[in-house]
Formats: sequence, structure tokens, C-alpha cells
Amino acid sequence: MSLFIERSELEKLRIKLDDAVKNGIGSVVFISGEPGSGKTMLIEKFLKECDSYYEQNILTASSRCLDMDGVSRGFLPWKEILIELDADKAAGKDEEKKNNFKKVIKVIFDDAGPEWIQSIDIIGDIAAAALTTAKAISKTDTIDVSTGEVKKLSFAERLKNAFNHSAGAWLGAIPMVGGLFEAIFKTSQKLAENEQQTFLKSQEDFFWLVSKKLRDMAKENPIVIFLDDLQWADLSSINLLFYLARNIKDRTYPLLIIGSYRYECLKEGRFNPIKGIIEQHPLLEKINNLIRYSALDEIHLSLFNKSQIKEIINATFPKNDFPENFASDIYNLTKGNPLFVDETLKNLRENFFIYQDKNKVFRLRSKFTINEIPRTIAAVLNDRFMRLNEEMQLFLQVASVQGERFSLEIISKILGENLVKIEKINANLSDIHKMVHKSDVIDEDFREYYEFSNNLLQKYIYESLNPDFRLSLHRKVATAYKEYQTEDGLKNYAFHLGVASRIFDQKGQIFEKVFNINTDDIKEILVAYKKISNNYIKSFRLEEANIICHNIIHLSSLINDTETEIEFITLIGRGLKLAGKWNEAEKYYKSAFNKSKELKNDELNNRVIENYISFLELKARSFEKSNRISEAINSYIDALQVLKNLNFNLIEARITKQLLWLYMISGKTNNIKKLIDESLNKAKDTEHYNEFYGQLISLISKGIEFNSSIGDGRNNNRLNQILTTLRNTPS
Repeated sequence: MSLFIERSELEKLRIKLDDAVKNGIGSVVFISGEPGSGKTMLIEKFLKECDSYYEQNILTASSRCLDMDGVSRGFLPWKEILIELDADKAAGKDEEKKNNFKKVIKVIFDDAGPEWIQSIDIIGDIAAAALTTAKAISKTDTIDVSTGEVKKLSFAERLKNAFNHSAGAWLGAIPMVGGLFEAIFKTSQKLAENEQQTFLKSQEDFFWLVSKKLRDMAKENPIVIFLDDLQWADLSSINLLFYLARNIKDRTYPLLIIGSYRYECLKEGRFNPIKGIIEQHPLLEKINNLIRYSALDEIHLSLFNKSQIKEIINATFPKNDFPENFASDIYNLTKGNPLFVDETLKNLRENFFIYQDKNKVFRLRSKFTINEIPRTIAAVLNDRFMRLNEEMQLFLQVASVQGERFSLEIISKILGENLVKIEKINANLSDIHKMVHKSDVIDEDFREYYEFSNNLLQKYIYESLNPDFRLSLHRKVATAYKEYQTEDGLKNYAFHLGVASRIFDQKGQIFEKVFNINTDDIKEILVAYKKISNNYIKSFRLEEANIICHNIIHLSSLINDTETEIEFITLIGRGLKLAGKWNEAEKYYKSAFNKSKELKNDELNNRVIENYISFLELKARSFEKSNRISEAINSYIDALQVLKNLNFNLIEARITKQLLWLYMISGKTNNIKKLIDESLNKAKDTEHYNEFYGQLISLISKGIEFNSSIGDGRNNNRLNQILTTLRNTPS
């Protein structure tokens, strides 16, 4: 909606901000409401007025979680938040400077890839957000208006263009350094010095750094952060939000975090590809936890009442002579849904049910009844769409297949039109029909993105497409994305190709049953997914890495690619091992081991066995440290069982000795004789026999000494007998 009507919920946010500014008390507020209820507009209005109430600069930043195959990109909202806060801090209260400086930072940030996370500790030194300035690559940035052809620009040229597009004395937005180029130079030097270092080792480190960054900024300026459409947030971003909310509660500081979400989406749950079932939405779990911890306030956004609708009508049509019951009719039709109200009034104007007379007074057409206009929001959107010309309709259909946000370059490739013409169509849809608008989303592949004015419009157009035509468009979109090897490009390519091949549903989940398997398409998706999983691991999006690894395993099984299955089963096991989830990890290592036995690939089998044994040894040592000796013994026994059918080697010798030692110090001497006999019999006729034989004698002797040193000689009689027998065994 273009008009804002005062709502009671706004005052609740003002009270929270006042508490942060005057008392240094931060808080987290979530606003829920049905689609079109005006959540985003309410909070955007609040953000715009923040600075007007106080002398000091209130740092504000907002980001939106995008419905990209059902889930937003990992940490994307937080990446945008940090950039906006950096720009706001540099620009002060000057909104023009803030917007211009944000453009500059985004151009620099474009090429960072997942490595931006590694340098978060120096973001804030203005161009410190630059990250890999020296690594910047050429990008498509200009169009030859005579031919419609694109031109590749260097990073320096792109940066220069950003300056040129920034009106006003934007250089004044940089108070900490002498100039932007100097800042970039200093930042590049600093990054070069640290190029070989890894600042972060885990997701927890990243969370701590973000928290520290926000605390440091809030010492000088209170901060307000807005995260829109949290129902689509990735799990890593949700976990970071939860971490910050708990952190504010435990050690408060002037940070106000506002989130919005649709409750009906949370009730639907979220698909877990690992288990193959719909589970509780992860955000709902976090909301419940934060409420129990008294770390969250919730506001449910009410719909418009009749008086507010009348206010909207009078603001939209300032001089009117509408019937007294007109506002009531609109209320009864729309039930007060702000989006429905807005679209209905547009429909009435565009269809000339509302007109201006010669005196510039707005009137309703004679004999008009409310029954003449669409009865649902979908019908209103359909009416608007069908009034467009065929060229615009096709443009929006292609855009809707891309998703809630879309690239003009992709549309240009699919429709075979030069970019100039596509931009003209987009301008009409944006400026005249108000159906799309420019996006603030940062992207590595394209100059800019556009979004539908509301996601209901995108979903309506997408769902109304002929199914076969929709699938063909998905394949064309996939083909257009194939040349882009960034994380976004790879993810879009894999998603659209999967939908086109009927492997994925519209949320990017693999169908339970896949028919008419296209092996080549699955192989293409696997290549993209492998690169994406590597990016996820680098940037500590461990939950997303886990999910995509399971998808890789599933896809590999469809084309009988057992080697890839084993590779990623092991990778998941390794991640669970690092998290200390021993029992869960062992299931994956054991699964990889069992699958490897089906293959006649000695090199792969040996690698799988080595990984499994290494895991079991690490697990046993972990149990030893926590004095869980029985569990450690069982892990070593499992390791020997894995090696049972293989030739005796030094690994088996090492594990046998570790197990023997635990038997001795725990008093389980009855198991020792059998283990020694079995291991020596297996080692017989190998090059390791004599060395192993000597090590056993030495080990048992040490066991006898150990028991004597701690005054526990009860088991030494048995150990001495075993030692005597062992010495009499021919070497």
C-alpha cells in the first residue's frame, strides 16, 4: 500500500525503542499476521521515523528472507543487515548519504562469496566490508543502447559507476578515513596480511563475532534491526537470531530486533529431507523457547476496522462524494485485509467504477453495486493481470517462474529480447501498474534484482500457468542460470532443473517417488549441489550443509551412484563426529562401510574402512577421557570387528593393544587370553608378527606394574600366568 494509516501496534514499537535509547534495554519483538495484513509497511514506517525522535543517530537496517525453493539463502539476511548498519554508521542521519554509501559497499561486497564471514571482525572500517577487493571479477554492468548488447566492466569501472550513480556529496559519508579509495587500499592491505589465516573455526565463533560487532556498534548508537518474512528463514539464520535474542536477555544493550512472520506458514511445518517428513517449523520451536525465557514479545497485527478503511478511502480519493455505506461495503468484502483493500480500490479506479467529474470530485459510477467487483484477492489479482497486454503478461509469467525476485537478464535470455526492451517493459510494470519494484537484495551475478509488489501476485501468476508450459519455463530458467557458478547461480540452476525434470516439487524437495528418471539431469544437479555443500561448510551453515548432503545421497541413489552416496554419507558422519554426536555419527560411518562392501573398488573400500576405524578410535578415546571404560571397550571391539576379514596390519595391532590395556586396568582379565590368542593367530605369517609379539609382552608387563603401583594386585596372578604363557609362545 502506498498510504500508511496509524495503527496501535506502532506505539508498542515506539515504547520498545524508547527503552533502548533512554535506558539501554534491548528487546526482541515478533509481529505476526496474515498475508497482506501490512506487517512490512508498519515496520518500514517505524524505521523511517526512528531518527526523528532522538538527537543521536539510531542505526537501522532491514532485510527480507526470500522464498527461494521454500527456504531463504543461508545467512543472507544478516549479511545485508551488517552492510546497512555499516552504511548508516558512516552516513549519520543523512538518508541520501546512507543510501549512496550502501550502493558503494554493495558493489564491493558483490564479489566476496562465502569468505565474507571470515572477515566479519573488520567489517565497519568503512571499506573493510570490501573483503576480497583484489579478487574482484568483471561483471555485466552496462548496455549499449543502440544494440542492446551488454558490456563487461572491470571492478574499478563498476565502483566508478557506483560513485556516479550516487548523487550529492556522498564522500562526506566517510568520516573515519580521508577518502574511499584510501579506505579500500587500507582494507585490501589488511586483508592481504590475513589472507592465510582462518579467523573463524565454527558456527559458534561466527555467532559470537556478530554479537560482539553489534555490541560494539551499540555503544555509540542504539540499533534497530528488522527481519521480514521469517517463515522462510534458513535454519542458520534462525539459530543466529535465537543466539542474539538470548544474548540481549542475559546482558542487555540497546539493540531492538523486530521480526515478522506468517503464523499459518509456521503451522504448516517444514519438510525435513533427512527424515522425509513434515516437522515442526524451526522458528516455532525458537519462539516457544524465547517466550519461556521471557526474551520475546509478540504482537499480532490486527486488520483494519471500518473507520480506518474510511480514512484510507478519503486519503486515496481526497475530494469524493461516495455513498455513506461505501466504506462498510469495502470492509465487508475485504474483512479489513490491507492488501485486499488496496487492490480493491485500485480495481475500482482502473475499471472506472470510480471516476472524477469535471469538478475533480471522485464519484462512484451510477447504479454501481459491490457485487460487480471480484470477491477474493485472487480474483482481484487475476483482473489486474488480464488487463495487461500479452507482452507484459509473458514477462510476468517468466518472472514468476524465477520466483519472488527476478533478474531482467534471465528474462532477456529466455524471451530472446535485448535488455533495453525488457527494461522498458519492466519500467511500465513498475511505474504505471505498480506490480513490480526494485529489490535491495545483494547479488553476485546480476546488476540488480526486481521483486513482485507482493508475493501473492507472484504465486497467483505461477499457479495459473499451464503445467507443461510451467515446466518448460523452469528448464529455460535453468539453462539461463547455468553459466553462473556463484552459490546463488548454482542453487537456482539446480532447483529449476530439478523442477523441470519432475525430481523436485515447487519447494525444492525431492519427490517421494521419481518417475522417468533423467540421469543426465541428476548428474548436473549433483555437480551443482557438491559445490554448494562446500560453500555451506566454509561459511558454517552446518544445518544447510547437512540437508544438502542428504539430498545428494538421495539423488545419487536414484542413478545408482554408490561412490557419491558413500562420500556424502561419510561427510555427514564427520560433521556429527565433530559435534560430539557419537551414536548418530556411527550410523553414517557404518552405513558407508556396508555400502562399500557392495562395490569392487579396493581403493574406496580401504578409504571407508580407514575413516570408520579412525572414528571408532576417536570415540573410544573420548569415552576413556570421561572414564566411560565399558563404552570405550565396546568401541575398540567394534573396530576389530570391522577389520576381522582383512589382513592383519599395524592399525589392528594398535587397536588390539588399546583394548588389552583397558581390559587390564578395568579388571576384565578373563577376556585377555582369548584376545591375545586370536590376534597372534591372525598376525602369524605376516611381517608384523615378531614386532607385535614383543609389544604384547611389554604391554602386559606394564599392566602388572600399573596394578602394583596403585595397590591393586588382585588381577596380577592372572596376568602373570598370561605373561608366562606368552613368553613360552614361539616368536
